[in-house]
Amino acid sequence: MTPPAGPRPHGLLRPAPGDTPIEGEYLVTMRPDAVRGDPERASVEAAGALAGRYGAQVQETYHRTGVAFLAVMDAGQAAQMAEDPQVEFVEQNAATPAPEELTDERATVTTSPGSWGLDRIDQRHLPLDGAFSPPAVDTSTVTAYVVDSKVYTGHQEFGGRAEFAAEVSGYPNEYQVCTSHGTHVAGTIAGRTFGVAPTVRIKSLNIDRACPSGGAETGATYAAMKRAAEWIDADAERTGTLAVVNLSYGTRSATIHDAIRNSVNRNTVWTVSAGNDDEDAGNRATAALIVAASDDSDTRRPSSGWGPDVDLFAPGDRIWSAGIGAPDATERKSGTSMAAPHVAGAAVLYRAQHPEASAQEVMDAITAQATPGVVQDPKGSPDRLLYVDPR
Repeated sequence: MTPPAGPRPHGLLRPAPGDTPIEGEYLVTMRPDAVRGDPERASVEAAGALAGRYGAQVQETYHRTGVAFLAVMDAGQAAQMAEDPQVEFVEQNAATPAPEELTDERATVTTSPGSWGLDRIDQRHLPLDGAFSPPAVDTSTVTAYVVDSKVYTGHQEFGGRAEFAAEVSGYPNEYQVCTSHGTHVAGTIAGRTFGVAPTVRIKSLNIDRACPSGGAETGATYAAMKRAAEWIDADAERTGTLAVVNLSYGTRSATIHDAIRNSVNRNTVWTVSAGNDDEDAGNRATAALIVAASDDSDTRRPSSGWGPDVDLFAPGDRIWSAGIGAPDATERKSGTSMAAPHVAGAAVLYRAQHPEASAQEVMDAITAQATPGVVQDPKGSPDRLLYVDPR
């Protein structure tokens, strides 16, 4: 894959259809050439100056994945600020819906490999051979970041390799695991039974509004995703790790597109789900690897997102992974949320094998080595299925 070309967004941007606006909150992204000097200090000063000019109230600033800030203002102030020559665009903060919980069964899994998805990705063609043989590589130089609901770090699938790293939802940090989505995703990346990369470290960042509060509000705000991108890039720089990020919420936010593009340029790999609405996956985070879902007959899952902005398919139907009811709980889920972490696990293995490769080179390699010509009903998507070379 290559980074998207064409003009960058400009002006006042409304939330994507289906997303819930946050009243009075706007994300302001500044032009790259509008801030000079130390990025952190300059971002604070620039945000303060702009807010003062238009009567807005700055809530927080960002500087690692594009200089931006979150502010409280009305629509008129936002429209005026969007036309300022220092500003790239202003986008109303909004919440994306929580991913569909397409859980159809809970049970204990005793099969090997842990899911048919693992079985599928280390061979070019069907039928399945009943085995998964990931390359034997040292993944200690890589960290997999799960931007999702909170991961149940005590699950035996992780063997002490998972930690809760950051609360970025905007709610108080009260550690609760209230949905299994993030745990299931993490298990597909790194579980000892279910994982593509079964030895890598996991860091969990919570963006789910319902998870700490237990309230009626669900989904994740654009601001939460921006905070996650900022936190990850700071952590990767501080620890010297090679970063792979999975975001199985998907997003049509220009702010998050910009954050991911800048994060990739700073050497972080991103995988993003293509959505479960059977719609064109365009206008998602096109700098990331956008992943659609296939079933065990190599057919596009009917609800999977599709289109030319998809990079590849991966197994995403009836996938077994870790659950949250007990340290050995398992669940079977379906959706592009389950497909994307297969690709994240593959990226972990590739980064471990090729530590000198840039994030963009890793993502290009993942798409290049995918198996062509096997996906039925790709519906305008590239006909490529994830492949992990066992050698």
